[in-house]
Amino acid sequence: MDQSITENQIYEVYHRFEGAGKRLVTYGKRKVIVHTEDAVERILLLLSGSCNVLSHSDDGRIVMAGEVAAPQIFGLYELLSGLPYHTADVETETPCTFFAISPRLYREQYDISMDVMRFSANYLVEFIQRLLGRSDRMTLYNNRQSLLLYCLDACKDNQLPVVLYVRKEALAAELNMNVRTLYRQIGQLRDEGLIGSYKGKISIDRNQMERIYKEIYTG
Repeated sequence: MDQSITENQIYEVYHRFEGAGKRLVTYGKRKVIVHTEDAVERILLLLSGSCNVLSHSDDGRIVMAGEVAAPQIFGLYELLSGLPYHTADVETETPCTFFAISPRLYREQYDISMDVMRFSANYLVEFIQRLLGRSDRMTLYNNRQSLLLYCLDACKDNQLPVVLYVRKEALAAELNMNVRTLYRQIGQLRDEGLIGSYKGKISIDRNQMERIYKEIYTG
């Protein structure tokens, strides 16, 4: 069953929150809107744009980076886990628009509204799937397979051809490889015709998606 949430569902859920504690907010690109270990003072529902999610090791190195596009929810995992602080940095990759909801108000509606509970559960399913997919790419696959899987995931539920508007630095961190290795892998896949190029970004059409699927799952 498709668990994906949509922008329309975010609007529908947002309007179920009554009273003070909710508002529409916008940010320009490259704006850090959440810092690791900041108190969770609002739940942010991303309506438009994309953000980078960054985690850091004890010595300050970036150990995980992923670019996520709307619709998304930031702070929900922490709220439902009982964590008082954020577990990652969130930086806008593009201009972004959010619904901001106070944690108290979100929790109240989560406890009494089946729609809000179902909506939250669907998002958390997607969140876990992204984490499991990243873990698989880091532990089970080589660099080529990791990049191909990322491309295949990007095609899911999207109209083809798909263009990956992700910075190479963020993609390299997401795939746990250095940027030079990533460029080499991209060049090789383009030479083989498994991916294309659109204004310097990776593109995948239907034929390429089918070839990638065949290589990954049938060898």
